[in-house]
Amino acid sequence: MTAEFASRGSSIEAVRALEVLENAGDAAALLDPQWRFLYVNRALEEMFRRPRAELLGRGFWEVLPGAGNIPDKERLTGSLREHAVHFESCSAEGDLWIEVSAYPAPEGVAVLVRDIGSRKKAERDLALDNARLLEQSEWAQRELQRSNEDLRRANQDLEAFAYSASHDLQEPLRNVSLSAQLLQRALHGVAVPEEAEKFLAGILSGAQRMERLVRDLLAYARAARPMGPPRAEVDAHGVLAGVLISLKSRIEQSRACVTSDPLPRLAIHHVHLAQLLQNLLSNALKYRSADPPRVHIAARREPGWWVFSVADNGIGIDLRYREQIFGLFKRLHAREQYPGSGLGLAVCQRIVEQYGGRIWLERSAPQEGSVFCFSLPER
Repeated sequence: MTAEFASRGSSIEAVRALEVLENAGDAAALLDPQWRFLYVNRALEEMFRRPRAELLGRGFWEVLPGAGNIPDKERLTGSLREHAVHFESCSAEGDLWIEVSAYPAPEGVAVLVRDIGSRKKAERDLALDNARLLEQSEWAQRELQRSNEDLRRANQDLEAFAYSASHDLQEPLRNVSLSAQLLQRALHGVAVPEEAEKFLAGILSGAQRMERLVRDLLAYARAARPMGPPRAEVDAHGVLAGVLISLKSRIEQSRACVTSDPLPRLAIHHVHLAQLLQNLLSNALKYRSADPPRVHIAARREPGWWVFSVADNGIGIDLRYREQIFGLFKRLHAREQYPGSGLGLAVCQRIVEQYGGRIWLERSAPQEGSVFCFSLPER
């Protein structure tokens, strides 16, 4: 058949072309204008699993694996008059995937057929992997959503308990403290055993410490309770002025100097900003060095945010503890040395997180002071 076709071409070039096709790695064939086989090479015989003699003269669409799945054969034939056409086909058994490239030729049509089974298998495997990954991702998202919901409910229950417990504990603690004070006054000038006086002083000291702890716990619970969006912007400078009045006696006793840059107006509840500034200022006054405290409050604008800073000249903090200090009841010093509950910075963190901001220790070193920063949205 090769010689017969070459005689039709009547040229040495046709013979050479057939020799190239015969030895080509890809399956190849030459077809007449009606898409009947004029020539097939060995690779195509092996791919279609049919001998050459059985293919020659037969229509391409009759023997093409999966030809029944080829869309619009007439359109493909029409397009071939202008340019090459490419399509894929699969055998009914699904064991052979091929890609056909058809090109206009002087005697009709030249086709190259490539086995793309490995590529299709890789695509199927990839699709299955993607489907499994999508299923796993959806499951993980559902589990994360459920966990977040459980955590939200647990946090709400815990906050409600902390609020209720701290609120309800205040009255009996006040009674214990008041009773201890009245008993001390009643025993003034009365000879009582020294051990009894120590016991009474311990009761009074413990009750007062518990009062402070419950008060701070209540403040933390209140800070954790959402208040909804603020109705209007507040003047941070005016809020600071109110905080300085409430801390006036402590400022005077420590001979502290508190200064500030111009402060902005921003969208935050007045009580929250006051709590932030008061807690940070109180810490600066408490953890002071031998020198009189110097505290400076400033605010700088960043895209969409106001970043406040509170700088002091106090005893400073080892930067190894820059995360630990924001934990509940975390203390770096003995209670006898610096009294307190260890909740002040935790309250500050809960407040700024409600507004999408954060609080951090910007700079500090032992005996060199500290700079605390917190960010709040501009609007």
